[in-house]
Amino acid sequence: MRRSSVIILPLVLAGCGVSGGNGSDAATAATWGSKSDSAFVGVAEMTGLHGMTEAEVVGVLGEPDFSQDITLHAGETLSEFFIEVHNTYPPDDPSTEGRVIRHLQWERDGYSEAVFMHQPSPDGVWIVLESVKWSEGVEF
Repeated sequence: MRRSSVIILPLVLAGCGVSGGNGSDAATAATWGSKSDSAFVGVAEMTGLHGMTEAEVVGVLGEPDFSQDITLHAGETLSEFFIEVHNTYPPDDPSTEGRVIRHLQWERDGYSEAVFMHQPSPDGVWIVLESVKWSEGVEF
């Protein structure tokens, strides 16, 4: 069972648009990230948040329950939870060395949400690179 989730998860995340009401504007993202979405089941990207700054995400989702900065190292693979980060920063690419990813996470009633941010430009602004929303019981 765990093995199939490892195989299916990247496909789900990569192909998951947000057929459940997610869009690309902040108002729709706010609805998608609503704290009252306890009926959500499964795994999905929150593409409406992609490209937002950290301040914008906090404005939509509130203060995160968890935050960490992760320094990437060439040749080092992160856990399955971070699989989408490796699409932009592959472990076998030497330019991955030293890149920092900011992981913010929110715990909701029956589900969790996380965004992975990077600093793509020299201005130092954190921008959402990837996101994931998953229901209780999902294993990565």
